[in-house]
Amino acid sequence: MQKIISSFLLLFLFACNFNSECDLRMLTDEEIFERAKQAKFFSEDTPYFLETGEFVPPDSIGNYDPTKFGAYQYVDCKDSIVKLVIRPITDGDILLRERIDSLYFHNIDLQIQRIKFVESDTAMQNQRIQTVKYYGPSIISDIDCDHIESKITEAFFEGQANRGKLSLEIDKKHRDLIESIVHHCGFEAIKSLGEDAVYYTFMIIQHSPDWVMEKYIDKFEEAAESGYLRKASLVLMIDRVLVSRGEKQIYGTQFRRNIETGEVTFYPIVDTENLDERRREVGLGSFEEYKNQMLSRRR
Repeated sequence: MQKIISSFLLLFLFACNFNSECDLRMLTDEEIFERAKQAKFFSEDTPYFLETGEFVPPDSIGNYDPTKFGAYQYVDCKDSIVKLVIRPITDGDILLRERIDSLYFHNIDLQIQRIKFVESDTAMQNQRIQTVKYYGPSIISDIDCDHIESKITEAFFEGQANRGKLSLEIDKKHRDLIESIVHHCGFEAIKSLGEDAVYYTFMIIQHSPDWVMEKYIDKFEEAAESGYLRKASLVLMIDRVLVSRGEKQIYGTQFRRNIETGEVTFYPIVDTENLDERRREVGLGSFEEYKNQMLSRRR
């Protein structure tokens, strides 16, 4: 989600419409934030400059790592962004980005407005809108706590059928259902339905963004300790949450695959010497067997 939201911020930092007829004024950080709140967008086909005044070609903008560079924003007498000057990043830039990230995360409408402004292709527009909705906050709806078992079961099987389509809209709908059930009825209401309901819920959350899994990981760990969920299933979520935090995984289940070559690279694993022992304790085969299985899937 962070990458998606940050891409919107880059459009604030690296885009403008040049107009030399008016005296230019540099915006303060607070003004930039207010413009973000008001959805004051501008086009992407604009000139960029260095502090030396040198023009930066559009195809060279990607050379400036956003973790190392920020930009001054200038408006003309019509209050339109007309010039950005790239310069080394400051602590103020980092704070501003965090504020705008938070603003966009909690305001899906702003993100959708931005997508519609910059993306003319309808299909691509719809795809990007579904993506921001998927990574955004859950929508809590009214729930009848006496009739949640059938809803969870239906969502699970629809979700399994969706694995071939990978519709983010369907996954988001199911996650909203679980979030609504937990909000109104509590997680214990799901546990009271038995192992199947807990497993179905786990699989739905497993297909949610990392921040959602982070929210539920403790509940599923407690369910596993109580015998409501197989630990062999839970380790996938444990490792994924750890990797999303930038920490080493415990069971070696998470990897990335090169789309072009099919090469598999596993994320760092803690205490590799005892990895197979940890895997055996939760009912998993050896790491070597698992790695070979993942490698064979690219052939």
